[in-house]
Amino acid sequence: MTLSTKNNSDLAIRLPDPIFVLGITKRSGTNYLRDLLSFHPDCALAGPIWEHYYMEHAEMLTLYSQFTYNRWIADRQADEIIGPDFLNQHLGQGLISFLNSQLLHHGKTVMYDPQHLPLSPTLRLVTKSPSVENIQYFFRLLPNIKLLIIIRDGRAVTESSVKTFGKSYEVAMREWEDAAQTIIRFQAQMQGTAHQYKIIKYEDLYQNSQQTMTDIFRFLDMDVSRYPFEKIKQMSIRGSSELSQQGEVHWRAVKKSKDFNPLQRWQKWDNQLHARFNWVSGEAQEKLGYDRTPLTNVNRARMMARNMLLDLFWKPVWPIRQKMRKLKYMLGV
Repeated sequence: MTLSTKNNSDLAIRLPDPIFVLGITKRSGTNYLRDLLSFHPDCALAGPIWEHYYMEHAEMLTLYSQFTYNRWIADRQADEIIGPDFLNQHLGQGLISFLNSQLLHHGKTVMYDPQHLPLSPTLRLVTKSPSVENIQYFFRLLPNIKLLIIIRDGRAVTESSVKTFGKSYEVAMREWEDAAQTIIRFQAQMQGTAHQYKIIKYEDLYQNSQQTMTDIFRFLDMDVSRYPFEKIKQMSIRGSSELSQQGEVHWRAVKKSKDFNPLQRWQKWDNQLHARFNWVSGEAQEKLGYDRTPLTNVNRARMMARNMLLDLFWKPVWPIRQKMRKLKYMLGV
């Protein structure tokens, strides 16, 4: 059956809100959580946009709302109807409608036939992004969404990023630390508000999957009794950094090896690497509920001098590097 664009838009708007997952950084477990959610019969992984990155440039939408509002000649007492925040929410609904349209199409083939309803009326798209950049704008655009945020031990993320993407340890540590501080500021910003979000530790998700998934579905107001928990033990892994040992990292599902253990990626770090991580990221690590590795048999004065010398280079260079990185994405390079 062929549906018009208008009908498709109407259907997308009537579908339930997607489930939004944001990861502290890449290598934090967004694929793992997404795949776990997908076992629920009311969750779907349809569409070509498997990572939305909606928030990374969200400041532009909020600026558009503010600048447009500034041009209106209207009663400023009616901000709850015509104000920039209200306009932001309508833009956010457009973003939701666009994502939901992924459930209706696959290429040029319509997947949704309202005469036969192959999709459940409760079906929800699971959409994710391995980034919390600009998370402070999330509820300005999507105030009624329940947000899932997955975090992971910074040492494991650092090691996995180095193995997967060939990054230096310094870059991987600083990327995690930036994202951790973003989440910490977001938590402070959300205090006293009615917005709903849930922070999930990757370690809890992996070690205690049944209880953690139960808590997640209760938070999302979804029927836990319909979830096939027995599938968790047999599930494959996707994009593990262990694949780098085989010469290729990909995001196709593969069977776990019997030695698979994603929780102790950093076990072989030496004192120098631990000392640098503690210096760069230790404070954020603790604020997110993780420990620092205690150092023994080290020359603390020498370690401090080394860290201070490294900072002489990295502190001025890092913000410039991050701005150039964002510009690269904005230009589509």
